[in-house]
Amino acid sequence: MLAAVSPVPVFIFDPLNVIRIKGFDRVLFSKTSWEHGDEAGKLFSKMKARNMIFSFRDMLQEELSQFANAFFSNWKPKSCLVAMDEVHEFIPEGGVGGKYAPEIERAVRHWRNEDVGFIFTSQRPALVKKNVLALTDYLILYRTTWTHDLNAVKELIQNMPGVDIPRILAGLQTKSFLEGYSLDFRGNESA
Repeated sequence: MLAAVSPVPVFIFDPLNVIRIKGFDRVLFSKTSWEHGDEAGKLFSKMKARNMIFSFRDMLQEELSQFANAFFSNWKPKSCLVAMDEVHEFIPEGGVGGKYAPEIERAVRHWRNEDVGFIFTSQRPALVKKNVLALTDYLILYRTTWTHDLNAVKELIQNMPGVDIPRILAGLQTKSFLEGYSLDFRGNESA
């Protein structure tokens, strides 16, 4: 079990039902609830914000994406952090299969104005919608070996000044578990 501390409420979307963090409430959405994302989004908009894990059990990718799309179209969080594990399950790149949840992309684009930050994890960056990856402010890269995923990373970082792309790509293939690189796309923005 993990423990976490944040100055703002944190909402974690766990498509594999594996995340447990001390101090977080957990809501489990089973396969039979995939058509009720709109109701859940409305309900959690009315609740006082607190650390929460939204876990999913036995949903197909299309069901998960449809639930999330309806949830995000009705959920109105403010001043919080939204984390999505295995984000490629929610917003896959077109042409690689899977149902896309455009409301998540809309949230990433617009909820910044509501002081909402996002954290996405995926071991398969080539499978994540490039429009969403392009909105990244801060990226953490861990071991990646698939050619398509390395190409996606290369495309994402190719215009960053002062980045040794060949060294990063070579290093990504040999890093140990939970070792990698962090890249700040904000440059010299002042806080």
